[in-house]
Amino acid sequence: MRSLLNFILNMEGRRWRALLATAVLLAAVTGLFLLGKHQLELGAEGQLEAWMSGFRTGPWGVFVAIFVFTVAAFLGLPQFLLIAACVVAFGPWFGFLYSWIATIASAGVTYWLGRGPTARALERFGGRTADRLKRFVGGNAFYASFMIRNVPSAPFIVVNMAFGATRANFWSFLGGCAL
Repeated sequence: MRSLLNFILNMEGRRWRALLATAVLLAAVTGLFLLGKHQLELGAEGQLEAWMSGFRTGPWGVFVAIFVFTVAAFLGLPQFLLIAACVVAFGPWFGFLYSWIATIASAGVTYWLGRGPTARALERFGGRTADRLKRFVGGNAFYASFMIRNVPSAPFIVVNMAFGATRANFWSFLGGCAL
């Protein structure tokens, strides 16, 4: 305990700024998730399905799915609920197709959000470990994206923004997401 306290008290300014930036980002993501969970109580998936079903016959279904998936990424909604809502609203074939397209589009949007200020903060405050991670992910974007989707990990928005922050190849990232 004493060594941890000593470490914290003797940190240089750059490290304090990195710690503060991390805490602010964590608080913002947690706040968005709590807001999403609070606003979308039990039964919200039924309302979502009913709303999406209104677009079943027109050409707007895929765009509605993309919109819903992208907004839901910021609220921390589980994708399996969104996929189920798409399947119920649009039928099994179109529901699967629309949810797949919407998942990829949402991943692309959150990837590009990670490319901006998040990438600059990582470059500024990162250090050697972050540089090694950036080189690894940058060189293996397809495999890393594919693997992270198949193991329990952080919420997708965090993962996608991290890929953007490491400046991984966009098309390789999307290819891994698509599988």
